[in-house]
Amino acid sequence: MDAEQGTDLPAPLSVSQQALIISAFTGSGKTYLATCRPPGGRLHPALPVVDLDSAPYSFLPGGTVRNPHFRRDYLSAILREAARPVILLVSTHGEVRSGMVALGLRYVLVYPARTLLDEWTDRLHRRGSGPEMLALIREHWDQFVGQCELQEGCAKVVLREGQYLTHVVQGPLGPEVQRISRSILGENGGLEGEDEESSNEPS
Repeated sequence: MDAEQGTDLPAPLSVSQQALIISAFTGSGKTYLATCRPPGGRLHPALPVVDLDSAPYSFLPGGTVRNPHFRRDYLSAILREAARPVILLVSTHGEVRSGMVALGLRYVLVYPARTLLDEWTDRLHRRGSGPEMLALIREHWDQFVGQCELQEGCAKVVLREGQYLTHVVQGPLGPEVQRISRSILGENGGLEGEDEESSNEPS
């Protein structure tokens, strides 16, 4: 979801990217993937999952004034985590997506099919999202999903009915998860090769 919160960028990553970065739409299961996969949020004995929530970077201390440097501050946090071999879950804010492209970060954008509006608002309702959030999603659904569809410079996975991030990391991104796991164990070094082509349907 886009927001006009500054255009500044941090310095690019000075070391090679180690993390598998997933920019995932709200309601896709980031929190579950990071906290409910035993043991300690790991899909593989050597591979931790980091859910880098954008909320702490959105406001200045006190929680009422928007952070004018949200983009820079959040992208700086992403860069710090990207130097580690983890599955890194980040937001889908437009300025975050474009900033990662500008910084040369490889990432996978995960978002729902346009036909899933009712399912998505039901997911958000069941997880406790308030009426304002539900109204925002309903009003801007086509815009938010459309921006994801048009995003360039990343790989994409479209979630179908009943699918969550767990389906993604155990399906089309499974080989990448295993490759990062091996890098942690010292069998090879970090991410290699190009991203998958867009709209790979999870199995």
